Order: sequence, then C-alpha cells, then structure tokens
Amino acid sequence: MSAEAPTPSSGPARPHRGRWTRKKTRQLKWIQYSGIGTVWALFVASAIVGSVVGQIPWWTTATLGLVSTFMLERVTRAVMVQTDPMKVPVLMYHSVAPDFDLIPAPGLSVRPEVFAAQLQLFRDEGYSTHTLSELRTHLTGEMPLQGKPLVITFDDGYLDNFVFAFPLLKQFGAKATIFISADFVDQAKTPRRKVRTPGDRSEEGGGAYLSWSEIREMVDSSLVEIESHAASHDLLPRSDRVVDYHRPGIRNPWLAWRLFPGEKPRWFMRRAHELGFGRAIYETGPALDGPCFLPDPGLDSRLIEYVARRGAGAFFRRRNWREELDRITGEYRAEQQGCVGRMETDDEWRERVREELIGSRVRLSRGLGREVSFLAWPHDRFNDQVAEIALDEAGYVATSAGLHHNEPGADASGFSRIPAGEAMLGRPWTRGDLWLLRANLALFRGNYLYYLPAFVASRVRDLVLRIAPPR
Repeated sequence: MSAEAPTPSSGPARPHRGRWTRKKTRQLKWIQYSGIGTVWALFVASAIVGSVVGQIPWWTTATLGLVSTFMLERVTRAVMVQTDPMKVPVLMYHSVAPDFDLIPAPGLSVRPEVFAAQLQLFRDEGYSTHTLSELRTHLTGEMPLQGKPLVITFDDGYLDNFVFAFPLLKQFGAKATIFISADFVDQAKTPRRKVRTPGDRSEEGGGAYLSWSEIREMVDSSLVEIESHAASHDLLPRSDRVVDYHRPGIRNPWLAWRLFPGEKPRWFMRRAHELGFGRAIYETGPALDGPCFLPDPGLDSRLIEYVARRGAGAFFRRRNWREELDRITGEYRAEQQGCVGRMETDDEWRERVREELIGSRVRLSRGLGREVSFLAWPHDRFNDQVAEIALDEAGYVATSAGLHHNEPGADASGFSRIPAGEAMLGRPWTRGDLWLLRANLALFRGNYLYYLPAFVASRVRDLVLRIAPPR
C-alpha cells in the first residue's frame, strides 16, 4: 500500500482565536464559582459558630456541612460545565506494560490492569472515545460530538501499545491515536506478540517499538489512528557546557541515538562501552526547540582515549575520576582558545526543523497510505517559530501546542492534552490514581471545584519524587 508524499502547503486557514470572548467567559465562570463558594463558606461558618455557642447540635452542623458540600458540587457542575461549549479532554499516555525499563521516567508506563481500570472508568462515567480526526470535526463545527467525548493518545510508538494496550482497546471498543517518531519504526516483518524483557539483548527478542506490520493491524481495526511525533525525538547539545561524562551505570538513550542513528528501534541493544566511556555529555535540550551546539569531536576522542588507557570502565572506580576528566576538558579547551565547537545558525536550525517535520510526515504518510495530519511535539516543547513551520510549511492541520480548551469555536490548529498514567501521587495507588483522573477530567470540562485537590496532588507527587525518586 503506498501513497503520494504529501506536499508542504500554506496550510488551512486558521479560525479566529476569539481570545477576548474566551477570556471573558472564563472570568464570568470564576465570578460564578467564587460567588457560589462564598455562599457555601458563609453557610458552613455560620453553622459551625452556631454549634460552638450551643445553639445548634454538633451532629446537625456536620450534616449541614456534608449536604451543603454535596449541593456545592452539584450546583458548580450545573453552572460551570453544562453551560459551556463542549470541551473534549485529550489524554496523553506512553507505555502500557507490566514491566517497563526502557527509559526510566516516573509515570511513563501504565500496567495493563490499571489501564483496563481506567477504560472501565471512562465507560462508567459515560465517556465516548474518539480519534483526533473526529475531535477536529467537532472543533470546526463540521460534525459536533455528543455526550461526553474523550480522546486517548499515546506518544513514542512503543511495541507494548500493540501487545498490551490494543487488546484492551478492542475489549472496551475504545478508540486511540498513537503518535510515532518516524526514526523509530521497527523493521520486523510480522506482528510480534511479546515485548523485550529487562536485560534481553537477543536479536530474537520482542523488540521495543512498533513496526509497520503491527501499525497496519491496529489501523485496520478502525480503532487506532497513527499520527506524527516528528522524526528524531532527540535531545541535542544546547551549549558547550559539559555536565557529565559517559560511564558505566548510567543510561543515556539520546547518546546512542546520535551515535547509531540507523539503529534507533534497537538502540537499547548497544552496550555501554560501545558508546565510548569518557565521552562528554553536554547540556541538552529538545532538538526542535532551538539552535543546537555542534561539538568538536576532538574533545571526545581525547577523553575516550584517556579513559581507555586507564582501564576503560575500571577508570571510574577512582575517587577523583571526574576531576581528571574535567582537567582534560579544560586543557583541550585552552588549546582551542576556548572553542570546542560552534552554535548552529538560525538558518541551519530552521532547515533541520523543516527536514524533520516534513520528512516525518512524508515517511509516515507513505507507510500508512494516507496523509498524516496531526503532530505531537516531542518532549512537549515548541515555540512560535516551529509551530509556524509545522502548520504553514509541513502541512499539519493541528499540533499539541499551547493551552487550548478543545471546544467548538476555538483555534482548531492546536489541541491540549492531560497527562495520564499511574503513580499520580508519586507511587502506584490504583484507587487514588482513578480518583485523580476523574478529577482532572472534570476540571478540564470546567468544574473548578476540583482545582484545589488536583493542584495539591501534583505538589505531593513532586515532593514524593524529590524525597524518594524511583530507582
């Protein structure tokens, strides 16, 4: 199955953003919520005062507090949610697997049983799932969605999306959109039914990223839509500041991606020593976010040679290994009059962005046999310049850019997403995660009653991860 490559165009006309109208609407809702909340607070306070002075029994005060809180939630929902245009939450997942060690990041993966519980929650709460294409017809008014629409998305294109998530989507009849980075599509010829296990480095292993055979099986089900996550998903040096050195015991996927670009779907099979112990690790940033720093390879050559002559991996058992490598780096910098590379020019950066955004859309569209229309920014980072290139030159109709309300009449060239997963409080707790997911969905649809608990939960998660980060 093949398709003509999509040609960059000036992009579809983008509707007026209506910023003033939406701002006025939000202000009105906050005034309404503040008024309702003030009435509730005064009522509860008066009941408490009456109980303290002995005019009202304590059990009556407790009952009045519970009833008034219930009524507050009901009234807030009626006033703030049902009177708004239909807002559509878009959830962002990554991996669904019982054991995921590919890229250690808290909350990146969801266990299959937790994902199943979340799909059951959507069904119980009356949500209907849709693709991004269906969301866009809702935003433009071509085909408004009814009821409580919801969009499920996955980033990165992990094989476990096919092995574990796809069967659950079929079981619940749920739709999803998967954003795939074109460089990571695996070359497996037939669909695989297992993913790589921790420590599995064999060529016969299940792999870690989706191949075209698995992508096509999901697309043929009409439950899954494939869109672009750009091409490289890379982190590139952003300055000449050396922040670390490659050594045993640390995993740096982006280093493997840059050194072996043709092996990205199996990058994890490269052993640490193959990346060159002692190699400088620079301050980095998302590849599309701005001009990158182009390091002088001579520094890496000197560092790798220095470490190799002193035992390679064993060198890092020395107490002062970092001071030694910092000294080598300083000496090389002095020899080069402080110049250990150069910054990419703005024109070079723009051309690289064009090649990545247009190239990924062309490659994915050819593989799918249809034009790819949506882009999710890698690392959720973008700026006005790259957004303009994506929409006006690469031909995407919408990107995951900015804080959008995903409602009719708003700017249809962008959509916002809610991070979903587990360990939303820093550690796995299925019941708590389900409650927070429900709260975030209600908050997005306009029920600001859930703002405070959602905010507190995010601060608790940050604190837990700071005190006891996952291993």
